Amino acid sequence: MNKQIFNKLFKTAKPIQDRTEMWNLVQMLNKIEIKKVLEVGLEFGGSARIWSELGDIFVGVDLHVWTTGDFSEKSNKSIHLINGNSSDSHIIEQVRKFAPFDFIFLDADHGYQSVKSDINNYFSMLRNGGICGIHDVGNMKLNSEPFRAIKDNIDNNLMSGGFHNKRNPPDSWGIYWVIK
Repeated sequence: MNKQIFNKLFKTAKPIQDRTEMWNLVQMLNKIEIKKVLEVGLEFGGSARIWSELGDIFVGVDLHVWTTGDFSEKSNKSIHLINGNSSDSHIIEQVRKFAPFDFIFLDADHGYQSVKSDINNYFSMLRNGGICGIHDVGNMKLNSEPFRAIKDNIDNNLMSGGFHNKRNPPDSWGIYWVIK
């Protein structure tokens, strides 16, 4: 996705994420082939509208899917919206039917246990070489709950594979990403 397309989508989709940090992540995503995308935590679907344009298949999970048709009608992509709690086993199994994913974006409940659960439940569905982004980690120095969940999972080797991680810009809400 080039910057012109990104800016147009950002303007119309109106995601609540920071434009710069999303663009930084898109630039990293541009380096890999993306066919399947999973977003856990859609809220009103702003970021989903952008992520859905990256691949051919988009799967979104949220407790309350508010985006029924808004972006799926505007896209020629295969859009699958799953309404339910991301930690429920039947929701995880519905998502697993579409795996493996090339990109996973975790932006649901930001409590420690929820982030840890989402990492444990969905990271295994990421293909080797795929990218997982986790939103709202805050400033890493503040020891936010999402960042602690990431650090504990990586430091305790609860996730398999090798990792490369960055977060940009350093003073924003923060998107932490790992390459499996």
